[in-house]
Amino acid sequence: MMQQYLRIKADHPQVLLFYRMGDFYELFYEDAERAARLLNITLTARGASAGAPVKMAGVPVVSVEQYLARLVRLGESVAICEQVGDPAASKGPVERKVVRVVTPGTLTDSGLLQDKSDAPLMAVAPPLARGGPFGLAWLVLSSGELRGGLDNSAGPGLRNGAHRAVRGAAGRHVVGHARPGRAQRRGDPADAPRLALRL
Repeated sequence: MMQQYLRIKADHPQVLLFYRMGDFYELFYEDAERAARLLNITLTARGASAGAPVKMAGVPVVSVEQYLARLVRLGESVAICEQVGDPAASKGPVERKVVRVVTPGTLTDSGLLQDKSDAPLMAVAPPLARGGPFGLAWLVLSSGELRGGLDNSAGPGLRNGAHRAVRGAAGRHVVGHARPGRAQRRGDPADAPRLALRL
């Protein structure tokens, strides 16, 4: 079973892995330590690996949503690994796979979203040339609203404007970047083209 867990965890190294075992989602090793600290749940040990105890912690399946909401509010991402095979037909561990990944920037579940708050996902494209504009785009997945534009301010103002935009998404994940197109406008940031789309 631990070989299966480690194989699945290797595909999701940066997030907490909730590994389904019966009526609980279990976490192991560093994930267990982190979850125990963040959620104030019990940290225990199960067996040993390479002579060291395997640390573990778990949350009940019936109350997983409240734990997910707490982790998301703390800026954590979680991969949910479910049993997808038939236990009666399995020789060895029941087949499992990650069926859902919950991140602060990609929430659409109304039960996990805080009331009266959006969960924007932002991308920042660096300037093509020194002193050129930053491209900014942000998407609110829950409503399908997409906005974007250029920050054309110069020098430190350019950097400060982009940093303010990123800080404005506090607690959210800032993801990726792409090179902006060459058709860029110069001048005041207020003159930068803007778009708002409903998907």
